[in-house]
Amino acid sequence: MNKNTILYVKNMVCERCIRVVREELEKIEGVDNVNVNLATEEVTFNLSGESADLQKVAEVVEESGYKLNLPAKSTNKETASLEDEEKASHQTRPYLDLKQELIKSTVLALPIMLLSMLMMWLLKQ
Repeated sequence: MNKNTILYVKNMVCERCIRVVREELEKIEGVDNVNVNLATEEVTFNLSGESADLQKVAEVVEESGYKLNLPAKSTNKETASLEDEEKASHQTRPYLDLKQELIKSTVLALPIMLLSMLMMWLLKQ
């Protein structure tokens, strides 16, 4: 049995992170053809044999300091939709974080700007 697996890895920020994850996964017996992508934060590998399972892979990755998102166990019909939702959620999360930061900074900057404009107006008179 040779199962191609794609999972998401959190906390990867540099080329060294990619190398560490790849090297740690290649050490596991039954895991081969490891490919780590920093831009999409995905790790792709073939899982073969009975000795390797996703839980063991997740433990090895977490011992290296990274978080591996394991898929929830479900039926085949649910699996496709859950994987699509997980991928969409994973890709939109950074944008939601940026949106929240923009709102916070606007709320904090607006009173300062108005106060400075008021001070300039008062000093002119």
